[in-house]
Amino acid sequence: ILILGGIFGVAAFVILFAKLWQLQVVEHENLEGQAVTQQTREVTSSANRGTIYDTNGDVLAISADVQNVILYPRDVASSVEEDEFGNPRSEAIIEAERETKLQDTYDLIADTLSDILGIDREEIMTRLQKTNSAYEVLAEKVEDDVADQVRTFIDENDLESCIYLTDDSKRYYPYSTLAAQVVGFVNRANEGAYGLES
Repeated sequence: ILILGGIFGVAAFVILFAKLWQLQVVEHENLEGQAVTQQTREVTSSANRGTIYDTNGDVLAISADVQNVILYPRDVASSVEEDEFGNPRSEAIIEAERETKLQDTYDLIADTLSDILGIDREEIMTRLQKTNSAYEVLAEKVEDDVADQVRTFIDENDLESCIYLTDDSKRYYPYSTLAAQVVGFVNRANEGAYGLES
C-alpha cells in the first residue's frame, strides 16, 4: 500500500508540474496579453493650450479644466450581483432576479444622468444596451458643477466601475468675438483651427 501511495503521489505531482509548465511557460505570452487587456484601459487626456494675451496683458483666450463623462456598458452588467442571499434556488429564479436588478440599475443611471447632463433618457438607455462596448462618451467638456453632481451620483450608488470622469480642457474667450479673426478658434479636438490659435 505504501508503494502504491508513493506511485500515485509521484503521478499527481508529475501531472501538476506538467500543467504548471503549460500555463507558465508554453501559454505565458497569450495569458499575459489577456491579463493586460482585462486590467488596463487606455484613455487619452489632452493638454491645456497656452493663454493668449493682448499687448496690455489682457487675456484674449484661456483654457480651463473640464470633465468628460464616460460610460462603460460592459461593466454595468458585470457589476450586478447574481445572488446576494446565498439561498438554494433554481437558476431561472436567480437569472430573473439578476435581470430585474440590471434593469433597475439601467433605469437609475438613465434617469439620473439624463437629469444631470440634459441628455435624452432613451439615448442613455441605447448606450447602456451596448454590452459589448467598453467606452461610451456620454458628455464632453462638462463644467465643475455638473461634474460634481455626477461624482456624487457615482459615489452614492457604488457605480465606480461603470461611470468615469476624465480630465479635459475647454477654451474660453473672455471678450467673445472681439478680434476673433486674429485670435481664431479651436476645433472639437482642442486643436487650433484658425488665427493665433493655429
